Amino acid sequence: MRDRKYTVADNIKYYRKRVCMTQQDLAEKADMSNDTIKRIESGIRGMSLDTFLSIADALKVEPALLLSENSKDMLPIEKVHAILSGRSKAEQDYLVFMMEKLVEGLCIISN
Repeated sequence: MRDRKYTVADNIKYYRKRVCMTQQDLAEKADMSNDTIKRIESGIRGMSLDTFLSIADALKVEPALLLSENSKDMLPIEKVHAILSGRSKAEQDYLVFMMEKLVEGLCIISN
């Protein structure tokens, strides 16, 4: 089994990038240093529960998503939620619109 801190580190990096956030952006939003974020994302440094929750809040994701060992195990609705989290209303509306168009395309193909 993989060391949990590397799983969390990879997930923090993944969700940070999903919302187009730099390490510096995350550090500012989570009220910590850029060096701390770099060390956490590289797995060099563990973190306290408070730090973990601050990062989850800054990323606007459920803490459980940062603990997931494999995003393939996530339910589809959790994946959609993760994609939409932290995005502006306009971005969310656009992404939902695109999903609707994709579903329409699937209906055309399957008929």
